[in-house]
Amino acid sequence: MRGFVANSDYDWFTHLRAIEPPIDEVGFWKPGSGTNFAAPREPLFFKLKAPYNALAGFGR
Repeated sequence: MRGFVANSDYDWFTHLRAIEPPIDEVGFWKPGSGTNFAAPREPLFFKLKAPYNALAGFGR
């Protein structure tokens, strides 16, 4: 199975996590035209940038 690891900002991650009621979808984009995201239903992992350097979430 193929997937994608996306670097994400800690402040953005905590903002999304704090939304009530919890949300089902998040739009994730990256500037530039060379990004190959996962195909529909393939896993997408959110990795926090330094100094956290940890996987913090996932979706499909």
